[in-house]
Amino acid sequence: MKKLIVFLVCANLTFFAGADRAGWLGTRRIAVQKAQQKKPVVAAQACTDQCSQKFLPASVPSDSVTFDPIVVLVKKKIFSFMRRYKIPGVAVVLYAHGKPYLFHCGYADRDAKVPVTEKTLFEVGSITKLFTCLLVAQEVLAGTLSLTASIRDYIPTLQANRRLKNMTLERLATHTATLPFNVPESINTKEKFLSYVARWRTPCTASLAYVYSNPSIELLRCALEETTGKSFQDLLVHRILLPLGMSRVGIAIPEGYATYCARCYDKMGKLTKRWHHPLLLGSAALRASSIDMLAFLKAAIGLPGTPERVVAAMHLTQTPHVYQGNASIGLGWCIRDLQILASVKKRSGPLFKNACVCRVKKNKQVFNGHAFFDKTGTTEGFHAYIAAMPSYSKGIVVMMNRTLPKGWKVASKLGREILLRV
Repeated sequence: MKKLIVFLVCANLTFFAGADRAGWLGTRRIAVQKAQQKKPVVAAQACTDQCSQKFLPASVPSDSVTFDPIVVLVKKKIFSFMRRYKIPGVAVVLYAHGKPYLFHCGYADRDAKVPVTEKTLFEVGSITKLFTCLLVAQEVLAGTLSLTASIRDYIPTLQANRRLKNMTLERLATHTATLPFNVPESINTKEKFLSYVARWRTPCTASLAYVYSNPSIELLRCALEETTGKSFQDLLVHRILLPLGMSRVGIAIPEGYATYCARCYDKMGKLTKRWHHPLLLGSAALRASSIDMLAFLKAAIGLPGTPERVVAAMHLTQTPHVYQGNASIGLGWCIRDLQILASVKKRSGPLFKNACVCRVKKNKQVFNGHAFFDKTGTTEGFHAYIAAMPSYSKGIVVMMNRTLPKGWKVASKLGREILLRV
């Protein structure tokens, strides 16, 4: 009898201990779930080339990538990045190991809690320059434009200014034409801009100088419009966007697309106005979604299925024309040696400082797919970054709807750290 009583007491103690443990586990599980709900919502998607246009809804991750180590790595990087810099919304496009991945994180509208999706439109800032230079490259290959010709040859209102004789299309595309970073704010139309350039006095210097310049790219845009007789938007849509399967957004928001535009926030985290500058169309006005940028990224990598005309023009833009230190400059792209880039600890910083700018010899102006190509973009409320590694069939695009002090460095650091690790 005593043994039976002891057994029953022990059994009851075991039962209550088990019940306590089950209750503790349930409490713990609820706490974990609440903690997880505070994290930014992420949608990661992957698909093969055969179904690259058939994406799952942004809120439904693909089961095939749930435990993909690439997804785990990228999510961790994005979560850390968003927490550290208090970014409302981020979209990351990654192509690696034969698969595209889309990551949509946080909010396109922070106050209304509208999530970032594959349809959200971001301003990509100076990445627009890559599209402008791609259009120029297409015209060069068609024989309509020449990189060695002066801008005076294509814009009649500039022909009287003899000082522009050496301002070639190549110099404009490589930011070595000595034009300033921006023109005065009062110059806000194409007519005023061309009148300003018609009076421009080019510094008389024998050596090349690199001066990052929005007006340089706008002159290329004007040359395209003068030569083809078409608007920049029409050229974008019919020469790049539609051939690559991108939406028709470009630099003008079509009716019905405005609701997809992300809200943007300044360096203080306050809501700010979206980009609107009537002059800087070819240098900073493009808007795109993650699916749009995936299509452009595939073209930048040179994946099968890209139209031959676009591939040839893309290779021309990715051909080095001038170099400074360890970096070369193509038509819009910054080109770096991959081995040197991987060995530099501060990958977001410049690989050169106070180095002379030199022209690449003609016989060495050759496309090298083993190089690392990238470009940053910034507007008043957005940062963007794109990088491509053609020979490795890898590339990345980062877009976010808040500006930061030196945010272009922050965005490029995130993009490079992910791309060089996957």
